[in-house]
Amino acid sequence: MLTEHVVSGYSMFPTLKPGDRVLLNPQHKNIKKGDIVAFFVGHQKAVLHRVHIVQDEKLFCKGDANTFWDVPVSAEQILGVLEMVRKSDDNWRQASSYQKKLYLTRYYGFYARMVRRAYLLLANFKVRINQSFK
Repeated sequence: MLTEHVVSGYSMFPTLKPGDRVLLNPQHKNIKKGDIVAFFVGHQKAVLHRVHIVQDEKLFCKGDANTFWDVPVSAEQILGVLEMVRKSDDNWRQASSYQKKLYLTRYYGFYARMVRRAYLLLANFKVRINQSFK
């Protein structure tokens, strides 16, 4: 059975933004490079990151906008694999459109960090403009 969750951080930006809704499939069988998976970091914090390397039953994951790698996780630690994504008021889309194509370029992490910074700067600028007109 698929479980619905809401994205809350920027580690997968611009692929996934805070407020996006995702459906995870806990019945994962064959996790491969490019899949986006959810797993626990610590006791209570779950993250949704992309698998970059599968080696000796360990998964090496990283958020698209992160510069650092996560601690390697085993397949048993995976909460679910991304199945569907719903951005704001759009319809649900299959995760296959998000899974493979964005990790292909070597410089995507750099691009994602620049886009995230620009997005945050513009959001901050918008808040300041709105406050100045009050």
